[in-house]
Amino acid sequence: MIKPLLFFAALFIFLQGSVSCSNCNFTVITESLGGGTVGEEYSQIFATDCENATWEIISDELPPGLELVVTGSIEGVPEESGSFSFMLKATGVNSGDTFTRVYSITISEPAEETSDTTTEEESVEATTGSSA
Repeated sequence: MIKPLLFFAALFIFLQGSVSCSNCNFTVITESLGGGTVGEEYSQIFATDCENATWEIISDELPPGLELVVTGSIEGVPEESGSFSFMLKATGVNSGDTFTRVYSITISEPAEETSDTTTEEESVEATTGSSA
């Protein structure tokens, strides 16, 4: 004989696994992606409006050094600059509904560092008007 508490726990788990998204219009609410910089950590999380999803890139590719994590984020350290477009597909875990969208990521080169240091010879020239 199944104990009542065990029965209700099993029923609850079964029902949780079969809940669908029939009360919402499954969409990805992340509309655009922020840019990144070569050599710097990048992270962008995708979100849906009503249920968890699985994620996959169905056309083109992410910038080299970035990867799509199954939980719905793009992470990594970009290795090349440029503008990269790809199509992302999200599938609702419970409903099986799908949603696709084209995204673009622009990766920039790191800003060039300017040096405020001067050589001793340049300092002498600046103060005396002649080279040492």
